[in-house]
Amino acid sequence: MNLFIYKEPRSMQLFLIMLFSAFALESFSQTDVTSIYLTNADFNTNCNYTTGTSGTVATADPANTSTIEGWTLTSAQAWSAAATFEHGWNGSFNGVTTPTSGADGAFGTGQGAIGLTAGWSGSLIYSQQVTLDPGLYTFEFATAFLGQNNIAENLTGWLGDDGYVVLSNANSVQALGYWYTLQLSIRIVSQTTGKIQVGMKPHQSGSTSNARVFIDYVKIISQPVNKDALQALVNTANSMLANPEEVPAGSTVYQDLQSAVSNAQEVLDNGAATTSAILKAEDDMNKAIDDVEAAIFEASQTIFDNYTATYTSLTDINMKLTGKGQVTLTSSSDPIVNSAIDLASPDAWVYFENLKPSQVATSYLNYFKVNGQDAAVGNNIRITNYLNGAMVIAHSNNYNALTVFDGAAQGGTSRNLSINQHYKTAELGAMADNIESFILKRGYMATFASNENGTGTSRVYIADDDDVIVDVMPEGLSNTVSMVVVRQWRWTTKKGWRGSASGADQFNAGSSYDYNNSNYGTLDVEYVPMRHNPNWNAYSNFMDKFGSTHALGYNEPDNSVDDGFSSVADAINAWPNMMASGLRLGSPAPTDGGLNWLYSFMDQCDELGYRVDFVAWHFYRANNTAQQLYDQLLAIHNRTGRPIWITEFNNGCNWTYNGNEPTQEENAQVIQDFINMLEDAPFVERYYVWDGCNESLRMTNYDGSLKPAGIIYRDLESTMAFGEDFYNDCEQPVITPYVQVNNGEWTTNTDLTVNPGDQVRFGPQPFGGTWSWSGCGISGSSREQVIYPTDPCTVTATNTSICGAKSTVVYKINGGTLSTDQVENNIGIYPNPANNFINIVLKGNYDDTNVILFDLTGKIVLKTNLIKDENKIDLSHLSSGMYVVKIKNQNQSFSVKKIIKL
Repeated sequence: MNLFIYKEPRSMQLFLIMLFSAFALESFSQTDVTSIYLTNADFNTNCNYTTGTSGTVATADPANTSTIEGWTLTSAQAWSAAATFEHGWNGSFNGVTTPTSGADGAFGTGQGAIGLTAGWSGSLIYSQQVTLDPGLYTFEFATAFLGQNNIAENLTGWLGDDGYVVLSNANSVQALGYWYTLQLSIRIVSQTTGKIQVGMKPHQSGSTSNARVFIDYVKIISQPVNKDALQALVNTANSMLANPEEVPAGSTVYQDLQSAVSNAQEVLDNGAATTSAILKAEDDMNKAIDDVEAAIFEASQTIFDNYTATYTSLTDINMKLTGKGQVTLTSSSDPIVNSAIDLASPDAWVYFENLKPSQVATSYLNYFKVNGQDAAVGNNIRITNYLNGAMVIAHSNNYNALTVFDGAAQGGTSRNLSINQHYKTAELGAMADNIESFILKRGYMATFASNENGTGTSRVYIADDDDVIVDVMPEGLSNTVSMVVVRQWRWTTKKGWRGSASGADQFNAGSSYDYNNSNYGTLDVEYVPMRHNPNWNAYSNFMDKFGSTHALGYNEPDNSVDDGFSSVADAINAWPNMMASGLRLGSPAPTDGGLNWLYSFMDQCDELGYRVDFVAWHFYRANNTAQQLYDQLLAIHNRTGRPIWITEFNNGCNWTYNGNEPTQEENAQVIQDFINMLEDAPFVERYYVWDGCNESLRMTNYDGSLKPAGIIYRDLESTMAFGEDFYNDCEQPVITPYVQVNNGEWTTNTDLTVNPGDQVRFGPQPFGGTWSWSGCGISGSSREQVIYPTDPCTVTATNTSICGAKSTVVYKINGGTLSTDQVENNIGIYPNPANNFINIVLKGNYDDTNVILFDLTGKIVLKTNLIKDENKIDLSHLSSGMYVVKIKNQNQSFSVKKIIKL
């Protein structure tokens, strides 16, 4: 529990106090016992940095921490810093100026505070060990945030050796630089040793992206303990005993309650009862009363097993859901009236069709129980977005969503893996390189990789509609998995917002991205982190994005005036950093003129086996219809074999119009046509309108109100973003067997008759996936191959899609016959092998004869005319290796020889 006392600037002398307490507080009977238990609790003694001096205190690796009188450094990770500062020190603490005065306005010599700063999720804690006697205590501290207004966790409070922990939940403030007084209630039933600590844990981002936390003092205040609360509990219990309600058959809760009352009455009647006895009796009474209430609740329940139904609202019913099923509530105002729902199965879900997750969490969570226990988000309840509504599931934040097996078909040894952590070789233990099958529970995604840094064979499985059961791991992952990441899946809509989560809320969009990767999104809006350019922001920011399912690569890498500008080679070299996140990955997003960049990137990723799960693209072409946009998106989809995200688009923009922009009303119609098309296109997963174009093309006015196009965008009810599982629904690639003879037209003929020595070039499609070849002396993995057959043979080409499916095409090469002009018998070539030259001898009557040398890739390396008799051909400029010599005359008679250049 936190009690905030917010102090406005001293000139206003206004104190706003928000108080909440689990017990009565009488100021005249409180006792400040800080000095009994703590040393230097006000951080005023021997400050590390004093008034009248200046300097710079920066984070460092290892941590830049100071010795603080009376306090022990308990935890300090790299890139953190801590010290005590007198109010009036003139230096910089990790980029901020320290407070000029304390919570009470004091400053100068002997008036100080501790400053804490850290990055990259490393906890920073100072503590003092104390032993508290039984009693009720208020732990009070004054804190100020500077630089940023939030941290991941506040670690200030009490940490008992018995496991009883009370830490502040104040991880954000409204106003920077002002002191807030916070209070925690600590209940000690028997003498307990533990730690009073001050500390913080940052988000998984740089230290300057987190608040620099200052604490001016801590206090321990002893509160009076009397028997009033115990007497009130006994009175409540006696009323329950006098008016018993129905409980399940065989329940002993009323007997247990009577026993607790008898024991409590003995304490009430004992004038010498100790504090410990009073508090223990209160705890026993609370438990007994809670048990009776839970039993009454259970007895009033109607059990629904394997139940699926839709209601406008639940009225006058106590529902217990078991087995597998889903209850859907459609009302947006009163979905639950005088009713309760007990989720007694992890597979029984409740869907609020027209309420956001935040609305359910705020207003309807108290209507839920989980196996008879109060529902608490993270502890036993998960609330997440599902389309434009909210799904409630009886899962905790460490739910075991994945079970892996070392045998096929879920045989052999198994292990459960929980969500929200990265399993690598050490964490997988005996299952490392030993996973052969698995079960992934509905509502989650799992990423497997053969290397623990996410590279090698890598695949994402998504259990969006039902459990995913894989009996045998695919090729490349069978008994090779060294990294597994399991995340909560989010049923996000197609419509997104390029900007903040609040902007996404305004437009009823399911996701947002902000060219960064340091934010976290909300219950209602999924945040999509991005590595915007080769240098920013850190890849490590992706590692704790467990509320996100996807990540984006560079922004406009083909655009030399954009910060994301990158060569394909540089982007390819950096891509393993994206794969390490375990997120579902989107390609770098080129401009609408950058398709060559995109296709080159995708082709190289496919050849290297790098995972790219969807393709991102921008579109700003002016005067295009929805059909034209559809055709272009379909072409990209067909070329890459991936679903599409259009991460920036509009009806043109200021650089594509020359003063002939549409009116706001005309633009609204085009935007409506565009988004209706995007909603219907099955290969488009998400789209994000760009709001930074010409005034007539914008969605919003500068005062925040919406233009006609913005109203259209806001009011469209978007459909599900994810439709087809790129991996789970993997289909065999369709091969088009293109072939070319002697640089002629490309055909799809697979049964060829050619003359000995003809150039045969194979160029089958698709462009994506990987290729392997066999037959006719071919080796290699390039999609295009060239041969010069001299005998009949068979060529087999196999394409393996990125999801692992294979297709094969077979080419049959039939040999032709030589010309009646007996060229072969009248040609000699020597020496062979040769060093720097060869001699070609012609016998007979030859007119207009030439020689062509090819390397084994089909490239012409030499072409010259021949004369009668002997011809000397210089080979000194050629590399060592095998070459094909083709000699032709004007009648198209020819001879083919192979030579070796030494």
